[in-house]
Amino acid sequence: MRDEFGRYTGMFVIVTFDIVESPSVSAMQKRLRNINKVLKGYGQRAQKSVFEAYLDNTQIETLKTKLTKVVDITLGDNVRMYKVCNSCFEKIEVIGEQGVSPEEEVYIF
Repeated sequence: MRDEFGRYTGMFVIVTFDIVESPSVSAMQKRLRNINKVLKGYGQRAQKSVFEAYLDNTQIETLKTKLTKVVDITLGDNVRMYKVCNSCFEKIEVIGEQGVSPEEEVYIF
């Protein structure tokens, strides 16, 4: 989210996820599609299972609620959200390509 001057507001959040392979490949692929769809609504993909976003506290809570409906913790799925403070954001270093990773279909067999 940006303010009237084009600056980002809120905090920088890194969201990572791991969807566990389940007995039903189609169910697992559906969870992967759904989690990606939810996260794309809030930020940009940085790596295959990593998204970055600027979110305020209300958006973070809404995102958590939506993700809770998508992941299956009984199978071992997990999502981690790292809130990065402004002073720590300045210390982020990237080695390699700094752009957002291209979207790719991921299949696990």
